[in-house]
Amino acid sequence: MRADGRTDGRAHGSRRRMVGLVAGLVALAAAGALAAQAPKAEKAEKAPKAEKADSGPKGPKKPAPLFRSDSVLALELEFDLKTVYGDRDSTKKIQHPATLRWGGEQAAVTLETRGHFRRQFRNCDVPPLRVRFPEKPPKGSPFEDAKSLKLVTHCKRNDATYGQITLSEHALYRTYNLLTERSYLSRLVWVRYRNRGAPAPADSAWGLLLEADGMLAERLRWKEFDQQGVRNDETVQEDQQRVDVWNYFIANSDWSVPGLHNITLFSEQDTLIHAVPYDFDFSGVTEAPYARPPSQLPIRSVRERFYRGYCRPTGALDATLALYREKRGAIEALWRDDPRLDAKRKQRTLEFLGEFWKAIDDPKGRKKAFEETCRKP
Repeated sequence: MRADGRTDGRAHGSRRRMVGLVAGLVALAAAGALAAQAPKAEKAEKAPKAEKADSGPKGPKKPAPLFRSDSVLALELEFDLKTVYGDRDSTKKIQHPATLRWGGEQAAVTLETRGHFRRQFRNCDVPPLRVRFPEKPPKGSPFEDAKSLKLVTHCKRNDATYGQITLSEHALYRTYNLLTERSYLSRLVWVRYRNRGAPAPADSAWGLLLEADGMLAERLRWKEFDQQGVRNDETVQEDQQRVDVWNYFIANSDWSVPGLHNITLFSEQDTLIHAVPYDFDFSGVTEAPYARPPSQLPIRSVRERFYRGYCRPTGALDATLALYREKRGAIEALWRDDPRLDAKRKQRTLEFLGEFWKAIDDPKGRKKAFEETCRKP
């Protein structure tokens, strides 16, 4: 206070500033306490990642290396001919040691005789074989992914007719490949059969190596479905119609879906069942001397066509028959241009297949072919 009794303004201003500062600190502390007591704000949830759009069914994969080429593969099989050719008991599966050679490479394999009719002595000198690879074949070789392969043999030794039968059956596999990718692949091979330790081959002949069930399933993204009793109408009907017409086309009556006779079943997405045919040596096209139609059918020759598919509404087969018309040129060229087939056999085959196209282009012929002998479900 000054001597005249009045307060000094600067002192009052200083006190006011001090009071304001203290009040501010108190308010700040109170706010901090309240903030500490308040619940922490939850972190914002991240938006879920968008799922990748389903691209739909994927297409087939590449075939196994063995079936990526159409060229003839030269092979040599060395084994005890007497022991293997003498193994005719279909109730036993005996693995016989053998050596498989090709293109300067070789692998230790085992051979099993297989089949039924052609396994019998009275029907064939050389039984059909299964080639197994106990160890993984060399990487980069045609057999890289192979574990077990069927080898279609020539049945009779030193008989050119049976070589032509093998060539015809190979052409049939390729013909069905033209109609659908849902089919077995076949590789034509020229095989020299050498007795164990012999200086020279005992026999040489045409043969076929067939795509294994597991290979086909892998290529088409299916699963093997080895179950008897499945009816024709329980399979994918697009496939089944193609199978039914195919066997009529080549005059083959030696097949059954429920009995899994020359038919293999595969499943897709665990719900769809696909039927794939194989083994066409009993067809009219191949003209094998031993082939006979089933005794229960009213035909006397395998050259007589007999439709064994189920009865279907009129027009149900139109799409399937249209496929055969569309592929006619490619099919005829496949047979006509094969230099290994005998000229007379080619001509007979082309005329025989021509009868099919003539029938399906005639309403009366089509009705006679697919309606008069069809089976009721």
